Amino acid sequence: EEEDDNHSFDEAVSLFNQREYYKCHDLLEALWNKAEDPTRTLIHGILQCAVGFHHLFNQNHKGAMMELGEGLCKLRKMDFDSGPFYDFEQDISAVLNFIYNTQIELA
Repeated sequence: EEEDDNHSFDEAVSLFNQREYYKCHDLLEALWNKAEDPTRTLIHGILQCAVGFHHLFNQNHKGAMMELGEGLCKLRKMDFDSGPFYDFEQDISAVLNFIYNTQIELA
C-alpha cells in the first residue's frame, strides 16, 4: 500500500506541474486522509497550495492568497532547509508575495 501511496503522490506532483490543480487536490486529499504526521502536514500544505492555484487561475485572488498562505504555513512547519520541498516552499512564498503586491497596486 505504501508503494501505491508513493505512486499516487508522484502522480499528484505531476498533475500539479501540469496545472491540473483540481485533479491534484483530489489525489492529495485521498493520501492526506490516511497519512500520519509529519507526512500529513506536508500533504495538507501541498493540497492547500493546489487549491490556491486553482483559485488563482479562476480569478479568485482572495481565495488564492488565503489557501496559499495556509499551505505555506504548513510547509514552513516542516522546517526544510534544502531539497525539493524547500524549493517548493520558496516558490510558493514568492508567488504569494507577488499576488499580495499586485493586489495592493490594483486596489
